[in-house]
Amino acid sequence: MLASANAWLQDEAGRQVRIRRDASGVALIDTLALDRSEASLLMAGDDLVAHLVDELETAYADSPDVVVFAYIGRVALRSRTHCGRRLGRHAGLFLANEGCRGHPFAGHDRQGWDKILLHELFHLLGAVPACAPNGDGARHVDDSPSDLMHRHGGGAVPRLDVGRDDYFGHGIEGCPDLAGSDLFY
Repeated sequence: MLASANAWLQDEAGRQVRIRRDASGVALIDTLALDRSEASLLMAGDDLVAHLVDELETAYADSPDVVVFAYIGRVALRSRTHCGRRLGRHAGLFLANEGCRGHPFAGHDRQGWDKILLHELFHLLGAVPACAPNGDGARHVDDSPSDLMHRHGGGAVPRLDVGRDDYFGHGIEGCPDLAGSDLFY
């Protein structure tokens, strides 16, 4: 998923996400065991999100890194189409939420989870800022449904900041531009 996300970003913007790697260049990926059973978390419904925040904050309290998570257990969130979420300083995916498998980005190229992951990561970094000309007031854009940061996304091939006028490479003075983030190289 990370390799696919970086390949897409390279094609879209000539940039890639900086990933923590070991001395041989392999991406470092942690597994975090939760202190509750999957059945208990399933019954928790939307409280699952609060539990994940607590677990992530405890496990990565001293980490300066951006933490991206993928929860692969079954979920029973109110929103059956809830695919990803920014949780504090973490961005992640709910891979088993029923409606997510049908998300337009997830279904586009059979590797669309990388786009949903990037969508949440971009939220974590500050997209879409209030000063964005096509912002919808809820941290998404409303100018093109193919934009990575459109609330519902999909339809066409996902694109990074269609028109380069809202959150990436826009050059609007005083408005945050994620193209300058240290997370990208």
